[in-house]
Amino acid sequence: MRAEETLDYFLNREKGILIIAILDLISDLDRRAFYLEYKGKVPFPRGLRRVSKKTLKRSSLQQLVMIWEHYDRIQDYLMALFMEVIG
Repeated sequence: MRAEETLDYFLNREKGILIIAILDLISDLDRRAFYLEYKGKVPFPRGLRRVSKKTLKRSSLQQLVMIWEHYDRIQDYLMALFMEVIG
């Protein structure tokens, strides 16, 4: 019984850390997209789709990893545009 409680605690802790990382990544993407729009480049003509906090809390650990990887790819794309605008 004690091992299961420890496993649940560990999984919930990891999920919480991933949720915070995803929300931080989304806010960073918003900031960079706003700057690029100010400089004349529109990275997302239809806007950036966000995942709600409710959806993040209900997601499994594997789904959270997939969401984080998706937003990480978007960040790579934005960074390439960012370097193009700056340099």
